[in-house]
Amino acid sequence: MTGGLTEKLQSIFMPHALGRRDSVQKRNGRFVHYTSAVSALNIIRSKEIWMRNTTCMTDYSEVQHGGRMLEAFFADDANKKAYAAALDGCYDGLATEILNLFYGWWQDTVFQSYVTSISEHDDSEDLHGRLSMWRAFSRSSARVAFVLRIPLTEGSAEPLNLLFSPVAYFAEPQVHRVIKNIEANREVLQKIDRPAIVSVAFHMLLLAALCLKHEGFHEEREWRFVYAPKRRPSPLISSSIEVIDQVPQTVYKIPLRGPPPPCRILHGRQALGPAIRSPRRSRAPAWELRHLHQGEQDAGAWRYTKANKTRALAAVGVERAGQTLCGKHLA
Repeated sequence: MTGGLTEKLQSIFMPHALGRRDSVQKRNGRFVHYTSAVSALNIIRSKEIWMRNTTCMTDYSEVQHGGRMLEAFFADDANKKAYAAALDGCYDGLATEILNLFYGWWQDTVFQSYVTSISEHDDSEDLHGRLSMWRAFSRSSARVAFVLRIPLTEGSAEPLNLLFSPVAYFAEPQVHRVIKNIEANREVLQKIDRPAIVSVAFHMLLLAALCLKHEGFHEEREWRFVYAPKRRPSPLISSSIEVIDQVPQTVYKIPLRGPPPPCRILHGRQALGPAIRSPRRSRAPAWELRHLHQGEQDAGAWRYTKANKTRALAAVGVERAGQTLCGKHLA
């Protein structure tokens, strides 16, 4: 599909996600990945970010929430008839085809979806980050945030077969809004190839199931990378069995380096968080970065320096209580 056609379909079937994406692009926004210092060192050394199975997440009910909301919506006959009428007005039997596809992959979606989460990052958070995120994302006393720029243009992650979607914080799925959009754009949709509509409508339901959370979590402003190794495998994403919190589990790995873009989907800076208690702890990740890249062509970009206090993360480092740490572009 062309970029214009994809955006038109997304505006009909995924209006919330498209609006969030446009908002980030207009302000040249950044993202942040909160994690533990140990995990941060592993990311630096391996140049990979892990995706975990949704069944192994700390709070698996977060992922179940969206599925339960969709189930409740389609259990109502009036809702199901309205959804079918809107889609079947474009092509005969279209709603049944989409729902059969969605439910046909449902067990795979539940048990074989791998995700990693990041959050939108504001300029006002450059110095201290977001307190609620520091508290939520690690029990460790040493915590780290990677501030990232991620290309949101169509096809930027295509070789990786990743879905990248904002999390929605709704009391109920916004299917009624989608139904109205379909009805308002029926003539447009009738001119679009049926498989293209099936694909975007299927992914709308899939992401609703995986990326809907209770509205009480709205402060997180979370986005998720979603990978389905059986349905959409990528030769660029490897897997291994790792032990996390004493639980052996399969993880899939997003490469941060490799062939030319769009495989390098993550660009950003490394910043250390406010919960580092000693200078010796605070310097370890910084020196690890410096040591790791010693001798590279861009090694000159690395430096251990005092950062401007008010623009710490936006510059090369972050300063907290007199402790100065370094940051560096990952790609």
